[in-house]
Amino acid sequence: MSGEKIYYTNRWKELSKRFEKKNPLCLFCLLDGKVNPSNITDHIILIDNYGAKWNEHNFVFKDGEQFYHAKGATPLDDKFVPDSYEGLRLIPLNMREPILVVKGETTTSNLGFAPHGAGRDVSRSQHINGHSHYTKEEIFTKETKGLDVRFYSGEIDISELPSAYKNANNVQAQIEKFGLGQVVDRIIPYGCIMAGDWMVNAPWKKSLKK
Repeated sequence: MSGEKIYYTNRWKELSKRFEKKNPLCLFCLLDGKVNPSNITDHIILIDNYGAKWNEHNFVFKDGEQFYHAKGATPLDDKFVPDSYEGLRLIPLNMREPILVVKGETTTSNLGFAPHGAGRDVSRSQHINGHSHYTKEEIFTKETKGLDVRFYSGEIDISELPSAYKNANNVQAQIEKFGLGQVVDRIIPYGCIMAGDWMVNAPWKKSLKK
């Protein structure tokens, strides 16, 4: 779905309504010294340039006189997510590790946000080049043992496998050490569906060729 079309969907209208309820004044107007009502919700990074469509990692939040760029972070404090359920947030690590269920409030170390996941140790291309001595099938079999992992495009993307991401145990330890949220539960993954290597035989590319 293109960036322009998404803004006409019911899903976007509901998400926009929730965000504007929390932020009734135009955030970028305030940065410019102007006070105007908020009448549109947009993205930090253009979604046509791979910006996130639906999640709030791609939004700007205002708290008092402070503005927070939430790219790459999960809003932790309820003041940023007024319609949350019991203050719970999900932090996925990688397809092999438990998803963390966290909650928390604003502190001087977290500013009201938690990590959005494990994050990458290296770029996609570096990871792929670092495993060039194995076939995609060999790496996939080794890293997804015991899991039902599928790729929507039908092509394995090894840059989305667990070894592409930071060590999950270290990330959890840092969350606890720096007070970035309280882990209250874990969800055990049994499987995962990823886009896959969309550069090879992607269904949406085939449909465009027709």
